[in-house]
Amino acid sequence: MTLTPPASLYFLLAQPPQYGQLLLKGAPLTEGNFTQQNLLDLDLAYRHFGGPSQIDRFSFTASDSANQGFLVEGRIQTEPVVFTIQMESLDSSTPRVVQLQALWKVELLKDGRYGMFISSRELKALDTDTSDEEITFHILRPPYFGYLENATTGQFVNQRFSQSDLNRRIVLYVINPSLEALSDSVQFQVSDPQGNAGAPQTLELAWSRVELAQSELAVCEDVGTLMLTVMRKGNTAESSYVTVKVKDVTATTGKDFTLSPSSLIQFDPGVSSRSWKIEIVRDQLEEPEETFEVTLASPVSTVLGSLTKALVKITDSRKGQCRSDGALEGPA
Repeated sequence: MTLTPPASLYFLLAQPPQYGQLLLKGAPLTEGNFTQQNLLDLDLAYRHFGGPSQIDRFSFTASDSANQGFLVEGRIQTEPVVFTIQMESLDSSTPRVVQLQALWKVELLKDGRYGMFISSRELKALDTDTSDEEITFHILRPPYFGYLENATTGQFVNQRFSQSDLNRRIVLYVINPSLEALSDSVQFQVSDPQGNAGAPQTLELAWSRVELAQSELAVCEDVGTLMLTVMRKGNTAESSYVTVKVKDVTATTGKDFTLSPSSLIQFDPGVSSRSWKIEIVRDQLEEPEETFEVTLASPVSTVLGSLTKALVKITDSRKGQCRSDGALEGPA
């Protein structure tokens, strides 16, 4: 028994499709034939004209140019048979960004770095036919001053991340502490697996920095109250907090000075400067200069600046260097 070569097995088109057309090597096929070899070479395609119809069909007969009829399910068939085509519409919708909010909440990470986690609360895209794992944010322009990191793996995020990553809160913007920048941005484009992509958009980041106004303060023993000034710069639209710690050097807490009951300084929205009260104790002893250190620590929703420590010097008021208001006389 000799098998007919695929190039000699012909499919004769009896009735073309109604809602689309057959393409043979890219050219419309409305009559004539195609071969088994064409099918093996993937030369035959169907193109839908569009519209609501989801079903189309065409009919054909088959021949090897030597024998009448062809087998269909074990029976000789001489009449045309119908080939049915069912269309599945491709997703043409573009993922929509439904949440895009500027980031501001800085966190002090366990390793001492500062960062902001990007989650679905700040950035979220939806696509009716695409899962969150397949909604992709392509980074068109990375941050200028910091960088993006996968908080789970520790690897840089240079090209893309998914909506699922945002849902799991593993995309982290890391602040570069060596730069004075207090804002940054990332440009991105969201897409689905079919290549449907939205317009480029920008995610803004803006944070604040707190630090002391002075690195050294000199006061007289009879000044009474010393107000330590803490400054906040950058994004002051949200609340942030910092803790004040005091270390005795030659002055003693409770004997030479007393502290504010609360060591926590709160910056309310819009506030850029706060004062922390220290009471200087005046005694009847003639003493040499006494000192203690004040340090800022444990920032919440902000970063610490470079000026986080101040040395406070207390001078005995009987040494002739003090004015009547308790301030220290400057050099003549």
